[in-house]
Amino acid sequence: MSLLLAAWLATAHAHDLRPGALALHEREPGQFSVRTTPPQDGGVAVQLRPAWPAGCAMEDTTLRCVDGLSGTLHLGGLAEREVRVLVRVTWNDGTVQQVLLHPGEDHLTLGREASETDGFSVGLTHALRRWDHLLFVAGLASICRSAASQVVAVAAFALGHLLAIGVAISILAVHPSATELVFALSLLLLGREAVFDIPSTLTRRFPWALALVAGLLVGLGAGDLTPRDAPAVGLGMGTGLFVALAGCAAVSLLWRIAPQRIRPHGRNIVAYAVGLSGGFWSIQRAAVWLT
Repeated sequence: MSLLLAAWLATAHAHDLRPGALALHEREPGQFSVRTTPPQDGGVAVQLRPAWPAGCAMEDTTLRCVDGLSGTLHLGGLAEREVRVLVRVTWNDGTVQQVLLHPGEDHLTLGREASETDGFSVGLTHALRRWDHLLFVAGLASICRSAASQVVAVAAFALGHLLAIGVAISILAVHPSATELVFALSLLLLGREAVFDIPSTLTRRFPWALALVAGLLVGLGAGDLTPRDAPAVGLGMGTGLFVALAGCAAVSLLWRIAPQRIRPHGRNIVAYAVGLSGGFWSIQRAAVWLT
């Protein structure tokens, strides 16, 4: 059962290793420079095919909008792909709109009226839609000895994200494919600790340390954010991680009413789901990183 669960999570919900980006910057009124980074789907670059709002057209590398940039932007081909794309528009007065398109989403509404960056929502949905993050929280919950240590470990994971995002923006940004690979290996290590249940290991004694290092590793791949967005994104991500921890606690309580014959296997299900998914993602991401 654990093997089937982990296989389903790994194959059906493994997020893309290299999210794409579409950045527009208004140089003059109605004229935007355009920069694109194709997302990767299974190691294959997915070309972004934008259909601009009415009144906008590309001329060389400049997007010209007669009545301003306002309306619906479609990105052709994304609806069928398991990729994420960050769309960011900066107007010449400093106003910014930033939207993260998740798998299956291929359009959004552009315009100054919707232009304030909701970094909190970006961070919240990012945390709650990433199955590796959710499994990492579940793994932490399974190896911590008390509710207080669970809270400390998840807080360390969120703090690591926030600190590393600041470093990635201002000093050192690491390619996401490398950080995602190392995070998958951290998930594999966490699964091993949960499976073998050896109280004397460093990870068992100091789970917050593993969580902090894992958060730092993942956050270093977030160099596309700006200093203005980072605090809100970090707060949203931390909130999402604690929501996930609350979900783990709720599942644990509900598990107590499960039939007696299967109740002792709950921890094993979590442990093998975390470990096997971490192993699968490690292999998958290593293959993408090496290509």
